[in-house]
Amino acid sequence: MVFDRLLEHCKEAGLVATGGKQRTDSTHVISAVRDLNRLELAGESVRAALEALAVAAPGWLAGHINVTEFAERDGPRVDGWRMPPSQTKRDRLAQAFGQDAFALCRAAWADDAPAWIREIEAVGLLRQVLVQTCIVRIDARGRQVIKKVRRGRAEPLPARPGTAPGRTPAE
Repeated sequence: MVFDRLLEHCKEAGLVATGGKQRTDSTHVISAVRDLNRLELAGESVRAALEALAVAAPGWLAGHINVTEFAERDGPRVDGWRMPPSQTKRDRLAQAFGQDAFALCRAAWADDAPAWIREIEAVGLLRQVLVQTCIVRIDARGRQVIKKVRRGRAEPLPARPGTAPGRTPAE
């Protein structure tokens, strides 16, 4: 019954075609499920960090981010069953999660942030997910571009969020 529901959802999302024989262990199916799982993990990590910071340090949080904007974008639970149907929309969503995660981590690791903010478990987890799923590049115009890590193309991120790869925070 669970498998039938999963197969039905995969058909609706365009991951498998109707008719013919489909193998659920096919590379493209496994890859699509992995991508949806990573997107859900990124979104839920941002949401969990926001909720933890809203409880532990509401004044600090309001002073460093636009809480209303973040709540609209990251407030609802991220659910793999209700992801955008197109790859372009999912990529935009991943970009938004990455930008929000970087904004939260930059604020938490800023020099004026209380050290205990970084010790909140959800904030530490957000940083870990960010390091595993996003890279920061500077484009030809000098703008910062956040991209999701693609298998085999990842570069290590710096230890402190908000710094360019290969540079120390002072540079």
